[in-house]
Amino acid sequence: MSPSLQKSLPRLFGALLLALLALAAWQWRDGPPVQASMLALLPKGAGDALVQQAEQRMQEPLSRELLILIGHPQRERAIELVRQAGEQWQASGRFDKVQWSLQADLAPLRAQLLNSRLALLAPADRRLLIEQPEAFIQQRAQQLFDTFAGFGLLPTEQDWLGLGLRAQQTLNPGSRIQADLGSGALLLQDGATTWALLRLRTRGDAFDMQAPPQIAAAVAELRQHVSAEGGQLLAAGGALHAAAGQAKATREIALIGGGATLGTLLLLLLAFRRPRILVSLLPMGVALLAGCTACVLVFGQINALTLVLGASLVGVAADYPQHYLSKSWGDGQWSSWAALRETLPGLSLSLGTNLAGYVALAFTPFPALTQIALFSAAGLIGAYLCSVCLLPAWLHNLRLAPPAGLRRAAERLVQRRETLLARTGSWPWLLALLAFCAGGLWQLTPQNDLRQWLGQEPQLMAEAKRIAELTGQQPTSQFFLVRGADEQQLL
Repeated sequence: MSPSLQKSLPRLFGALLLALLALAAWQWRDGPPVQASMLALLPKGAGDALVQQAEQRMQEPLSRELLILIGHPQRERAIELVRQAGEQWQASGRFDKVQWSLQADLAPLRAQLLNSRLALLAPADRRLLIEQPEAFIQQRAQQLFDTFAGFGLLPTEQDWLGLGLRAQQTLNPGSRIQADLGSGALLLQDGATTWALLRLRTRGDAFDMQAPPQIAAAVAELRQHVSAEGGQLLAAGGALHAAAGQAKATREIALIGGGATLGTLLLLLLAFRRPRILVSLLPMGVALLAGCTACVLVFGQINALTLVLGASLVGVAADYPQHYLSKSWGDGQWSSWAALRETLPGLSLSLGTNLAGYVALAFTPFPALTQIALFSAAGLIGAYLCSVCLLPAWLHNLRLAPPAGLRRAAERLVQRRETLLARTGSWPWLLALLAFCAGGLWQLTPQNDLRQWLGQEPQLMAEAKRIAELTGQQPTSQFFLVRGADEQQLL
């Protein structure tokens, strides 16, 4: 390369790097633009606006609701523990709604029940009213004179036929959760243990990267307090699963990225014995920076799963400068720009083949693959430009010579490889290899279930199952969407 080009390339890349850093700083001005929701990685398709609205309404309680049961052998102590927790968390400001006692606004409930009591009747009650009105009236007369017939939200003068009371009983068919008349606490009895219910609604989504860890820490602190008082605590909610997923993703990113970086660092020091050679790790950082910035620029956010899978890009990014650094193991004096000139066609060909694969992957209808493809492609381009434009200038005038012992060991390994290849180049060995590969392919079982990507915490799943058994309610995202030309047909 000409001396003028050798001077201009580092300057141009430095300007691009500063612009990339400024863009990344602007993108992170309000916090990490990281998304933890796996639902965002699902294919969108054409979709139906009404179906998408229904899905959003069904998913909102699962992602924002937090249900806690505090159990204690003494009923009064369970009520006191749930009251203390409710008041403390209400004052914390983390939650949009904290309910530990019955705080229903009865006026809107009465109005809705009064206006919709006919539509809310159970099919059996509706048939009885139409087919046997005398029996219906007789049952209502018995209810009016029965003290223990049940409490109705509507006064008798507004509900002489008892339609509102029957609709109310249909909406709440024998719930195990009962309100304590003295404190208003929501309780349920399971053997000798009284469970008090605490229901919370978070201000943000469960996939917010800030709130779930704080909520999980608060639940852990409350669990210790309840255990110290002789009670037990069960908790379930999307925020707890999100916090566990974030912690696991952080560990995996640190393990994959940190392990690859540490291994590369040790190999560089072992092979070249020069501290200055560690600047060749810079393409790894540039690759991660370029990948994250590109994803946020295109998608608005970057998914945590993309970061986990994209951490494997570290090894590929660190490989680019090794192409021309390895030239120092040959005969003759090593120069960074001369070595780059010799290896530049191979580097460019490697980048082109990788980009071709990622571009093809980016046009799939699966957002997860599209985001990972963009992250990897942008990262590889950044690592390539850093290795070609900046590192040769920083490694200029560096004298590299491989240690004699390592060079002799490498030469012996090459000789053994050649000897092994000469012995194994036969048809029987080839057929054996093909048979081995065929056996492995026969055992492959394709799986397209996205839930296998999720790491479910056994303790959280066990507590959610126990809460469902105690309350008789199982949170679910399954629903029926019924359409009609008008309200009458819909009903």
